[in-house]
Amino acid sequence: MSKVLVVDDEKEIQEVIKDLLTTRLLYQVDTANNGLEGFIKAKENKYDLIVTDHKMPFMLGSALIVAVRYMDNLNKETPMVLLTAFISDELKASLDIDNIHFMEKPFDSKALVEYLRDLIL
Repeated sequence: MSKVLVVDDEKEIQEVIKDLLTTRLLYQVDTANNGLEGFIKAKENKYDLIVTDHKMPFMLGSALIVAVRYMDNLNKETPMVLLTAFISDELKASLDIDNIHFMEKPFDSKALVEYLRDLIL
């Protein structure tokens, strides 16, 4: 069974993604309310995929991605998806790191499930 970490400060978004992944793909899903909490979980647990929002308190999603890639944790090679309404060329250029993917909010549920499933396969 695949294990996914969903990091978003909006509880509703967390729950929607968690529900989609647990019911449609039978994944185990952990959640975090901000980037700092997400990084702490990434240090303690191995994930098959990390999905994060960008604009969050305490630590932006982009900062979480950099921390996971370059600081001591269990997920240095784990695929990550930045799921945000604020995708820009500058943001993509700043995160030109292996195995980082982008998806815009609002998202289509079916498209999100297919996209995330394909990243883990």
